[in-house]
Amino acid sequence: MQEKVDAWGKYLFVFLIVGLASSGVSLLFSLVEAWNEPFYMEFVIDLDIAVGIFTSIAAIIATILFLGWIYRVHKEYKEISSDYPVTPGGALCRILIPFYNIVGLWTIYSNMSRFLIQYDTSVKKHGKRLRAFIPYYYFSHMIYSFLNRRLLMEEEYSINLLLLTVGMEVIVSLSYIAMFVAITSGLKAVREHQQQLQLEQEAATAAEEAGAASGEESEAGV
Repeated sequence: MQEKVDAWGKYLFVFLIVGLASSGVSLLFSLVEAWNEPFYMEFVIDLDIAVGIFTSIAAIIATILFLGWIYRVHKEYKEISSDYPVTPGGALCRILIPFYNIVGLWTIYSNMSRFLIQYDTSVKKHGKRLRAFIPYYYFSHMIYSFLNRRLLMEEEYSINLLLLTVGMEVIVSLSYIAMFVAITSGLKAVREHQQQLQLEQEAATAAEEAGAASGEESEAGV
């Protein structure tokens, strides 16, 4: 399971970086359009359209990777602890179902942060960091979604609305990366904690067996 989570995570991170870079380029082109529209129409518009198409394709791939990755993250947490409050399928429902995802997007990560905080200090700090990122991620995502819908439905073209939307796209791309890093580091810390517990249990079992064997030898000598 760990290998699948890590593999999906690596691909997702690549596309998150690509999304951030393409959003930054789109913002630059939009600023050029606002500054000098004739220059933009003559020299930049074709390149801007190509970047827009590339960004849309990258966003679709990143979304698919994110859904697969977050499903596997929750599956691993559920394997670590049967008391983990969100199932893999439940996580996808909280993301994909309209209206329900307004609350669901917050609860997915708030539950994850509470789960991490219950561990010792080495894991707890990752839970606190994840909890601190949640408002930044949630509200930037919601604001960008609202602006993007408004931009698509707007009858008259507005360069100011475009600049605001693309600028928000850069911010939300940064928030996605921050959340990815926080979730990944938290999961890694839990894995290390579980491995340490397993080693301690194995050492305790070995000590008990050695003590029992020593006792048997003493009895046999007597």
